[in-house]
Amino acid sequence: MSNLSSTVHIDHAFDKDSVVYYPVLVVSAGAAGVALGCRLKEKLGSDQFRIFDRQSGIGGTWWINRYQGVAVDVPSVLYSYSCAPNNRWTGFFPEGPEMVMYLYDVCDKYKIVHKIQLNTDVSELLWLEREKVWEATLVHLAPGAGDLSAKERQKRVEEYGQKAVYLRREIVRAKIVVSCVGGLVEPKDWPEQIPGRESFEGDIFHSSRWIYDVDLTEKNVIVIGTGCSAAQFTALITKPPYNAKSCTQLMRSPPWVVPKLVSFFGPEAWGNWSGALFDRVPGVGRFFRTLWFAIAELDYHSIFQENSKNVKSRREIEAKLIKHMKKTVPAEYHEILTPG
Repeated sequence: MSNLSSTVHIDHAFDKDSVVYYPVLVVSAGAAGVALGCRLKEKLGSDQFRIFDRQSGIGGTWWINRYQGVAVDVPSVLYSYSCAPNNRWTGFFPEGPEMVMYLYDVCDKYKIVHKIQLNTDVSELLWLEREKVWEATLVHLAPGAGDLSAKERQKRVEEYGQKAVYLRREIVRAKIVVSCVGGLVEPKDWPEQIPGRESFEGDIFHSSRWIYDVDLTEKNVIVIGTGCSAAQFTALITKPPYNAKSCTQLMRSPPWVVPKLVSFFGPEAWGNWSGALFDRVPGVGRFFRTLWFAIAELDYHSIFQENSKNVKSRREIEAKLIKHMKKTVPAEYHEILTPG
């Protein structure tokens, strides 16, 4: 039976069945996992935890998504931890690499980098009723293998063998397990109902596993989908340094497109002066964060909650968005870009 202490230790250390025990085991070193580690130290005064992530770096979706134009679509003053505000964002909507560096800086500040174990997949969890603990199966991966999708890992195994991906398995135990896994872990695979992949001579990849070795110069590119990622990179790949010949976007249904928020004082002034302002005038950064939080909450309660007043609000907003779309794009596209 596990010794349910509040410290990391090894049960049955002299036995072949020895097992490491963690008071708290966290799955994923993305934004949520990093936040949990910081709060465990700050609020509970405990560093007796371990964060496991199968990827080769800290950051979760921000680590793995590296397509051109990847950026935050929430104002930077709000898209950050309240316990670790950043007054030195380079823009109103920071790009992916800056978000990763922010998360690393937060880990440094709270001294939890050594509490994060990368290239390690938590593949199975089993509750042991008699011992009242969780038993977790860890799969130690070859460096970088966790950055591949599940299908890509399987393909590597078929080509190069198990050791090219999976190094060894380990059983550990924990009193508390917290899953901080997000909804963007696995890229959606190629739709099986669409034929022709076998005979297609070009490159096929998902935006969340962008292959920069593929030269897009003078190539006709087809983008399937209209999500946030597609909205960020489709306008860029026909321009330098990518120089695609054309970009055609296929969609099942048109999305609602909201005009991009403009920062106070304008993007250039915000980037140049917000950091200095936040640093030198106490409370200003907190004020802007609270303001954007209030705006976001007001939008949610006035749009998404179900009541007759909000139905009217949504119709008014939809009319404004359609007007914006028709003002922005050529008339020949109005019909196909109008959501049903």
